[in-house]
Amino acid sequence: MGLLDAVRAFAGDDISTAVVEPEAQAAVLAYDTTVTHRTVMVDSVSDAR
Repeated sequence: MGLLDAVRAFAGDDISTAVVEPEAQAAVLAYDTTVTHRTVMVDSVSDAR
């Protein structure tokens, strides 16, 4: 299973819609209703100086 498959398993088919539990919604004044998923690449081979 790929990363986005895991996200879909949690969030449903529309992975751009935020999943915010009712308890969390009650605890905050506002929250984002959409999300963006990004891929981050790390170069652990380069010799950073």
